[in-house]
Amino acid sequence: MEEGGIIEAIYALDEKSGSSSSDIMKYIELKKLPGYRKISSTTINSTLASMLKREKLIAVSGRYKLTPQIKELKDHEKAEEKAAREKEKAAKAKQKEEKDAAKAAEKAAKESTKEREKEVSKEGAKEKVEEAKKMAAIDPPRPGTVVKASTDYVTTKVDE
Repeated sequence: MEEGGIIEAIYALDEKSGSSSSDIMKYIELKKLPGYRKISSTTINSTLASMLKREKLIAVSGRYKLTPQIKELKDHEKAEEKAAREKEKAAKAKQKEEKDAAKAAEKAAKESTKEREKEVSKEGAKEKVEEAKKMAAIDPPRPGTVVKASTDYVTTKVDE
């Protein structure tokens, strides 16, 4: 049995009076922590005993607690993980904000391009109408001819 799984189980259970070996075993089997394999109570008890000898755990009436040093280490690791998650979340929010700003700028550019195209097409239509008027002034239509100048074309039609 791996000690890391036992330490993680005791830390996660976080019982004031300590965790029993059966609680630790159930947690490890449920979460399939590092070093997981079908474990027996003798295996977990021998690992707990070796951890007690190396002062990684404290035994309190058949229950096990983490030593203050190990608990501080786990608290520090947890705080670092939380800070990393928050930093990642902030980075994602910043990316989303930049993406939204880029989309807004692109949309504004498209709208201004459309407006310019409309203005150019209106100017072109005005030029066509003016050209038709000039042509009519230079070469007046025959009597009875109707001149139509639209934005798309200039036609002459003879009334019958």
